[in-house]
Amino acid sequence: AAQQTLRLLDRNWKAFFRAMKEWEKDKEKFNGRPRLPKYKKKNGRSIAVFTNQQCKIKDGYLTFPKTNLKLKIRITGKLKEVRIIPKGSIYVVEIVYEKEVVETKKPSKRIGGIDL
Repeated sequence: AAQQTLRLLDRNWKAFFRAMKEWEKDKEKFNGRPRLPKYKKKNGRSIAVFTNQQCKIKDGYLTFPKTNLKLKIRITGKLKEVRIIPKGSIYVVEIVYEKEVVETKKPSKRIGGIDL
């Protein structure tokens, strides 16, 4: 989770510098000058990101590292990432997974012909 936090911080700083360059070129696109990414207070809440190496899906339950917490889920794809996001007084769990999409081709009901 610590490595994912550093990646998120890196992404936020890069976005800030891109926004500053855009702001210098065209200030009309923005409501104001872009602000620095903020750090959380000591008792503040932040997004927690877990990789597929940290969280596992076993018997229809998502398990978290170093806890006995299990969430019942109905996912059949390959787990990529789990994000726990604080929203007001609750937490939202986002599960990112890869699912194979099978494309089916329906036979065409329209047939065309040309008479000469």
